[in-house]
Amino acid sequence: MRDARFKLFAAGAFVLLTALLVHAAFSSPGYFTDPARLSGLIFMEGLLVIAWRFERRFFPLLMLVFLASGTAVPAVSVWSTLRWAVLAFGSVAGMVLYLKNYRSSFGMFHLCAAVCCITASTSAMFSNSPGASMLKSISLLLLFLYGAGGARTVILGNRNFSKRLLQGCELVVCFTAISYGVFNYSFFGNANSLGAVMGIAAMPVLLWGVIIAETSSQRTRRTLFFLLALLLCLDSYSRASISAGLISCAFLCIGLRRYRLLFKGLAIAGIAAMLVITFRPLESGKNSDSLVNAFVYKGRPEEGLLASRKTPWDETIASIQQSPWFGTGFGTSFLGLDQKERADALRSFAGTSREHGNSYLAIAEWVGLVGIIPFAGLTLLIVRNLWFGFLCMRRSSNLCELFIPVCSIILAGLVGAFFEDWMFAVGSYLCVFFWSFAFMLPDLLPARGPAMDFVGEPNLLSNSSRWNPEFTPVMQGQ
Repeated sequence: MRDARFKLFAAGAFVLLTALLVHAAFSSPGYFTDPARLSGLIFMEGLLVIAWRFERRFFPLLMLVFLASGTAVPAVSVWSTLRWAVLAFGSVAGMVLYLKNYRSSFGMFHLCAAVCCITASTSAMFSNSPGASMLKSISLLLLFLYGAGGARTVILGNRNFSKRLLQGCELVVCFTAISYGVFNYSFFGNANSLGAVMGIAAMPVLLWGVIIAETSSQRTRRTLFFLLALLLCLDSYSRASISAGLISCAFLCIGLRRYRLLFKGLAIAGIAAMLVITFRPLESGKNSDSLVNAFVYKGRPEEGLLASRKTPWDETIASIQQSPWFGTGFGTSFLGLDQKERADALRSFAGTSREHGNSYLAIAEWVGLVGIIPFAGLTLLIVRNLWFGFLCMRRSSNLCELFIPVCSIILAGLVGAFFEDWMFAVGSYLCVFFWSFAFMLPDLLPARGPAMDFVGEPNLLSNSSRWNPEFTPVMQGQ
């Protein structure tokens, strides 16, 4: 009955919208000859089409739009504007779809995220640029709304999501290898962005794909893509991304009791590193005669291990000391407020382009020591979910469960965020990617997923709050 009423309402809304458009075409034809308005209308129509298959289509679209806004593609300014429209649409449509089709279940994680949004908006009152800070707080709210609704519908309504995730990582690695290796074109801009995509997103997912491969051809193909991702990550010489990728892969091997694979992987990583410094050495003038000099000290051992991070960390700590309790306003800083936005995947808006070198220090500067409490609580809840996921991995007999690669992705993100300031920069595609999976994880954990029923479909979860194996969104045979 509810489905019939909804279809009747949708049909009526479509007829009414068509009538309004026809009236506007005859009364104000100039609106339909303006290329900007016409492009916007076509884009909105595309979003409405995607809404009919929201669980399958929207997440790839969201990531593609944010990726286009932060990489070296034509019309970057257009994509930078469209990303906010897409995120706003996804936050509203995703929450409506979730509340309509599933038994709404929100826990401490979602409550803490809501308090973070309130804290971020409150911090705008203490900012030198309250308007910019409030806009950035709204962007954080939209991201968390999408995570609490839209991102969760992806795993609850798309049973092939794990398969699509693996295929997406393979496509990204293949495209990146061609771009950098064949055409020598830096698609991701700087080396840190390249390393972050490979180390945080591609490597843990592809290693999981190797482990669960059902045929030798699958295993060979995914092994090849994993090695390409490893080489690209090492070629970036980004210590944060390399550390994140290796730690997440080690986490995966230890959790799944694949100790032999862990030692083989370390040996392969060493060989790959030697190949990189041989054929793709550091810039001239840097000492890269050994693995330690190249990947630990980046060719400058005399400057120390964290020389490149010392200056931004000192600047951030000095800014925190100027306003320790209530911060400088979410997304803004006393230093570099007038700087223009960089076309950089690990940056967000104007005003946040000053490098902090650490996402946790950045949020402490923005909201102060008082406001950081809910953000610290949210991070601790993520760590708790990771620990519980690790225990489930040790006990699990089904290696295809989706929470396994999601835990590895989130761990890699937490490690990478210690050296980069993208974690709360909502304009970054890596930020959207990380928080989408962070909101998915509580529903994926085997013994803690909320009991939700899809209207008109079989139960996705059993009454015991464990996944129903028949409808678990796990890797299917290809």
